[in-house]
Amino acid sequence: MTFAGLTVFFLSLGSTAIYTYTPELHPTEIRATAMGIASAWGRVGAVTMLLIFGHYFATLGKSLLFLCIDPVLIVAAMVVLFFGPSTRGRPLKEASVGAAGEPLSG
Repeated sequence: MTFAGLTVFFLSLGSTAIYTYTPELHPTEIRATAMGIASAWGRVGAVTMLLIFGHYFATLGKSLLFLCIDPVLIVAAMVVLFFGPSTRGRPLKEASVGAAGEPLSG
């Protein structure tokens, strides 16, 4: 129950972070489309995850399942933390820049 509670907590925290951080990475002109695509792929991943987890739950048991899920979530958070562009304190127009430092909106 503890691992399940922690997993739900961090998934909820991650969802909140995604929906506040991700829009800042896209230029205003395509923000709604980009978020729609990101959200759709997130839902595809969620359905796939449920199917795969159902299989692993039946074959490996619940404890091993949570011990596999939680490190993946932690690694994903660390990748965004260390490699994701920082948007703190930056105007939205400035935060939406490409890899070359040029604004994505043109």
